[in-house]
Amino acid sequence: MACLLNSLVNFVPIVESGSDVHLTIRTENGDLKKVLDGSSGAAVASLGHNHPKVMNAIQRSAGTPYVYNGLIRGQACDDLAKFIIEHSPENSFSHVQFFTSGSDSIETAMKLARQYHYERGQLARINFISRKKSYHGNTLGALSLSDNKARSYPYEDMLRSIKNFSKVSPYYPYRDQLDSETVDEYVKRLLDEMDNEFQRVGTSTVCAVVLEPVSGTSLGAIEPALGYLSGIRDICNKYGALLIFDEILCGLGRTGNYHSWEGHFPSGTGGPDLQAFGKTLCGGYLPITGVLINHRVVEAIDQGGKWVVGHQTFQDHILSATVALEVQKITFEDAVLDNVKMVGAYLGEQLDQILSSKKIVGNIRGKGLMWGIELVQNRKTKEPFNFNEKVGAQIAELARERGLILISMSGIVDGQSGDHLFLSPPYILKRENVDFLVNVISECVDIVESKLL
Repeated sequence: MACLLNSLVNFVPIVESGSDVHLTIRTENGDLKKVLDGSSGAAVASLGHNHPKVMNAIQRSAGTPYVYNGLIRGQACDDLAKFIIEHSPENSFSHVQFFTSGSDSIETAMKLARQYHYERGQLARINFISRKKSYHGNTLGALSLSDNKARSYPYEDMLRSIKNFSKVSPYYPYRDQLDSETVDEYVKRLLDEMDNEFQRVGTSTVCAVVLEPVSGTSLGAIEPALGYLSGIRDICNKYGALLIFDEILCGLGRTGNYHSWEGHFPSGTGGPDLQAFGKTLCGGYLPITGVLINHRVVEAIDQGGKWVVGHQTFQDHILSATVALEVQKITFEDAVLDNVKMVGAYLGEQLDQILSSKKIVGNIRGKGLMWGIELVQNRKTKEPFNFNEKVGAQIAELARERGLILISMSGIVDGQSGDHLFLSPPYILKRENVDFLVNVISECVDIVESKLL
């Protein structure tokens, strides 16, 4: 095999075709097998596979030329930007830039934040505060924001040499909230820690705070309590820093809201200054991501150098934007987000009803069609399994044999130990798909549980 994959050991099935929420894959012995896509790839295939309206849009637009948008631009990019802005809370964003990966979008958001302060003469603002147990992308800048040892260990010495990044505790009540604390007290403790970190770093040196409003694969679908996101917004306002939300995974409908932070701020009173997004922007049909930008950032650049520093060859790709606009229109015209809310609620109910009593299931959390199942060897002490047992990977492998694709993750406790399963199925999932998905997971958990306990 000439294509270098991440694992040089494990067999990775080959996809032959896809339809709706299912894939047909070729297994290691050469057989064809139909599987339910319980992960949407990497939380990407929001409209499933081979959607007829999207395929028609691709066919209609196949002759679209490539242009470099520094010389010639495409109308489709502006149309897509307007659509997303118009479907966001009022006055949240004024502009968008489009790229080809989540890492690109995070890097761009960081650079725009820095340029915002640069244009305003605040040259000391070079520091970023993010959270522990987070993941923001695969480039060195994005990894500097992240705290994911499995994806960064060869580069740790390089990353440690970059002094502009610090991290505070994440919102992780299952393990971090004290028995003596109320939710409000836990939120206050986290906000106090954030405020203290500003003061430790230097309040006039912080460029931006970066976080996922609903945690992705590293922590497994944790939405914070009300008051947490708005509290961080208040701290940023207090000290003049920007707030960057990473909604690459949790955004554009994954939680049932177009932006996962909606509902955490009174209408028109909050939200981020910059927001990276992208996995479900084009539903996996073509690669495209983006950065949503508040008018204050654009105005600072307009009143300064009048030039956004940095550009990429495939930025604002016209064909990708054309197809992405079709995906977004379908999402609204076909009431797909209503399905995310309704079927997502049913998925949560079934997970709780069927899995919550399992001996190795410690915690189930999530919203919409984004759920995490944390696995432990002792429910009372929350002791994780040893890394070498690869409990999550065992369950995912058994599930695939039974016709279900899952994401399994490890390192949730200390960067190495601690397993969880991550569910992020297509937005068009049906109740009968949920029944199959949950029953397969239950069967696989029982098998692994009987082996280990």
